[in-house]
Amino acid sequence: MPALLLSLLLLQSDETLLRELQSLSALAPTDERTLHAMVEQTLPRVAKVMRASTPKRPTVKVVSRAAAADRLKTVLAREYPGDRLARLGAALKAVRLIDRQIDLQQEVLEMYATNVGGFYDPHDRTLYLLADQPAVMQQLAIAHELAHAIQDEQLGLERLTREAMRSEDAQLALSAALEGNAQAVAAEVVGSESGDEDGMAGALIAESTALSASLAAQSSGVNPWLALQLSFPYEAGGELVRAVATKGDPAACRLLSRLPISTAQVLDPAIYRNNQPPLRGSIGLASLLPGTERIYETTLGRANIDLLARTHDGGRLAEGWRGDVLELVQRGAVQSAAWAIAFNEARQAEAFAKFYSKLLGAQDRTDGAAVEGKGASSGAIVRGSAVLILIRVPTERWNAVVNGWDVFGSATVSAAGSASPGALRK
Repeated sequence: MPALLLSLLLLQSDETLLRELQSLSALAPTDERTLHAMVEQTLPRVAKVMRASTPKRPTVKVVSRAAAADRLKTVLAREYPGDRLARLGAALKAVRLIDRQIDLQQEVLEMYATNVGGFYDPHDRTLYLLADQPAVMQQLAIAHELAHAIQDEQLGLERLTREAMRSEDAQLALSAALEGNAQAVAAEVVGSESGDEDGMAGALIAESTALSASLAAQSSGVNPWLALQLSFPYEAGGELVRAVATKGDPAACRLLSRLPISTAQVLDPAIYRNNQPPLRGSIGLASLLPGTERIYETTLGRANIDLLARTHDGGRLAEGWRGDVLELVQRGAVQSAAWAIAFNEARQAEAFAKFYSKLLGAQDRTDGAAVEGKGASSGAIVRGSAVLILIRVPTERWNAVVNGWDVFGSATVSAAGSASPGALRK
């Protein structure tokens, strides 16, 4: 889902940011000719901040808001072909990150159509500008989206997006790095044009841009998970940029030479600096539940687990996250899921298992199960510093799933004994 945010700048209804930009610049009305001239003038300035050679100017199209929304529908269909978005929604519902009644695809379309403020599409290397944006917003939007164009020139954004699609965590981390860098570049460009010698105006613009994304998320009325996808790239990405920026590289363009690969790296610059990779693993649930079909597999990551804990009053349960894998399978109309999460310490795994057992309505202990009827149960099992969440798994298959579990290797998971719903032990 966050892949679309690689090319969006969400600046709707932020009067504070509008006033700040107006104080820095006095622009002519933004007719189409003026906008093309602004792109021509801004591109070398953006390239200078990014310490890049000036690339060929991208195609520029000035479109209505309705036309932009239609274009975003095309982007969405390209990135989530067929029923991929519905399958993602089913996986998120299985672990209670979104409510069961939510139509994820409809909310996604409405959110982007409402909040888009200009975007760069790497598929056709085209910068889309909205005809109805205020002049001062156009200046910031152009600088921001041209930063994406140079990122595309250097990295190949379409390829990066495609590779990150296998993991919600990786997508969100990629978006944070690219959006954080682009908003910092735009702030530097706009600030320098106003004679911002001490960098204060640029910093204020960057912070206000992140705030505007947060305000858009809060006012959009979308579910909390989708709101996180809207705000995290700008807020957390901006924080990461500020943490690694230097006087010689105020927009932290060095991030582009080593992109963060997890939201844990985005949220904790020390993890990024140490280049600590997340643990990878696979449960193989479809093979452990004969007759099922794999529906979706992903890594949710620290940011999404933080959200889950916050929305269910669980506190800061994602600290110590080292990796996770979520698999959703289906047999007939019944969907089953398994979600394995690795932590730094066993106590962190135990705390998460206790929280999730309560969420499932299971017994109030680390290992517990909630029998859901029709021969299926859900529960949490701790092994070493990892926890396995089983959701609507047929009772007779619990032992096979638990005993076959070695998702993250011996470093985190000790040998599992036999298990049955309601009688689980470490």
